[in-house]
Amino acid sequence: MAQSQSDQDILLVMLRQMGISIDSEIQVVEREWTFLQDGVQVIAHFDETAAYLTTLYLTADTLTIPAELNQLRHIEDLRLWGRETITLPDDMGRLKRLRRLQLACCVPPNLPQSLAGLPRLRSLSLSGYGLCTHLPETLWQLRQLQELTVGLYLLQQLPAGLGNLQALRQLSLRECSLQALPDEIGNLTGLEELYLNQNQLQTMPATIGQLTRLRLLRLENNRLTMLPEELSALTTLKELTLTGNPLQQLPTGLGELKQLQVLLTSTRAFPYAVARLKRLRTLYLNDLRMDETEARDTAWAHAIGQLPRLRHLSLENCNLPLLPAEVGRWTSIEELDLRRNQLQTLPPEVGNWSQLQVLYLAFNPLQSLPDEVGGWSKLHKIQLMRTRLRILPVTIGGWQQLRELVISDSQLETLPAEAGQWTELQQLYGHKNRLSSLPPEVGQWSKLRMLRLNNNRLTELPATVAGWQQLEELNLTTNQLRELPTELGQLTQLRDLQLANNRLQMLPPNSGTCGICTP
Repeated sequence: MAQSQSDQDILLVMLRQMGISIDSEIQVVEREWTFLQDGVQVIAHFDETAAYLTTLYLTADTLTIPAELNQLRHIEDLRLWGRETITLPDDMGRLKRLRRLQLACCVPPNLPQSLAGLPRLRSLSLSGYGLCTHLPETLWQLRQLQELTVGLYLLQQLPAGLGNLQALRQLSLRECSLQALPDEIGNLTGLEELYLNQNQLQTMPATIGQLTRLRLLRLENNRLTMLPEELSALTTLKELTLTGNPLQQLPTGLGELKQLQVLLTSTRAFPYAVARLKRLRTLYLNDLRMDETEARDTAWAHAIGQLPRLRHLSLENCNLPLLPAEVGRWTSIEELDLRRNQLQTLPPEVGNWSQLQVLYLAFNPLQSLPDEVGGWSKLHKIQLMRTRLRILPVTIGGWQQLRELVISDSQLETLPAEAGQWTELQQLYGHKNRLSSLPPEVGQWSKLRMLRLNNNRLTELPATVAGWQQLEELNLTTNQLRELPTELGQLTQLRDLQLANNRLQMLPPNSGTCGICTP
């Protein structure tokens, strides 16, 4: 019997022993065979000659895998999803090429001891659907593992046996309800990536400082109030994520993490040590609680200005009453998030942000923007929703790369004619403002696809709307329009036109089947 038939026959025998009724032979098409019936799914991948089964995915309510699995000697990837239980055969010792094993079920699966003898088994993934309360004891014998992923378990804590897995390079324990880590985690000195997000950790063991090869550490959405000073020993760390924790401050040795490129945190105290992180490219310092004296001081802005490679900065919800002139030193910033602060204006020094591409200023009591914002020649997206802006400076004509403007729920009364220079504009959210008219120059928005100006005070539209040849959606509900320009009927791409709650008597000719909808 040919080897290709042998592997296929073995698979058929396995499936039939599992109670899966398959009448015909396996037909491999482009190296793959799939079967779906009554909640059972089988996906089998073969090598280029279709001789050997290399990958097998099985999904069913209950999976009891027969001993014949051990005959599929070329299998490299085995993934089993049992909605209830998974039972593996005791002997899997002949699967010498198995590299990846993934198991998902509601009850902790049995892990046969024979797995410990598989030299190529590098990756193990276990998902407990939020119901499993413990891990199989044999897990800690799999010393050859380089990647271990455990998710959706109700563990609370891990045994000291974790420290046996010293070959691990990546460890993921997301959403496992963990409240503490064993000190033995420090034995995993080869670890490069550690995912502990979405748990209930209140502290981190000091032995975390022994993971000197760690490049990525994710701790977001836990209950951490402080971090050990030993964290400063992680000198190869490139990414550290701490958002969603009630951290009061960061370790004083933070500045020792010279390789750090991404730091995301929501600490209460400003970490002045960030000034020493010269490789930092992304910095999130959301939810800072500086008092007014500190906020008005230039020290914090100066510290950020010491980061020559910084591209992405977030200071959301920091209660900032103003930005000091020192922010003019942030010349490398490309994306800046200042939402949910108390800013009423910006200093003229922001004109130095020549690399700025994306700016979020929503939910600030902004009353004005300085003329210098016209220097943001690379800006392509800006959010100004929920502000108190009544006018925009004429210098905004300098935003010639602008593709998206969000200025809804504000107090905007007019758009300057210079807005017509936004020839790259594709989306404009200007609803819930006080606009009574648009300048004719807006007809130059030839790439505009979506325009929302509902809930304004518009009484007319300029005839130059004929230039909006790419427009697909136009919302003008709840205005004071009495008529529409006939040129509106020339917009052949328009698919969604909303005009309810106006004073219209008729639609322009050639307006086709555009809908008249309620807001």
